[in-house]
Amino acid sequence: MSQRNNQISIHIQNEQILTLIINSPIYYIINRQNSFQQNHQKLKEENALKKSQEQINLRIPLKNELLNKFSNIKEEYGDIAAKNRMR
Repeated sequence: MSQRNNQISIHIQNEQILTLIINSPIYYIINRQNSFQQNHQKLKEENALKKSQEQINLRIPLKNELLNKFSNIKEEYGDIAAKNRMR
């Protein structure tokens, strides 16, 4: 029975200590710092995602422009090749 009382006593003391820790200013500051770090990390990830999306949005028109130039060159080359065959 003594061991059980000791366990209950230790449990109660641990709860009291936990309550004191949670209500302490240091815990609040640490918790706030963790919250700030999480928010900062989230903002960095969102910013990186936006930048990559912007790069993709820039690449698509460039890709289309290059494809159009290639297509035009190919048509011109085809015309020149056809003219040479006629000679």
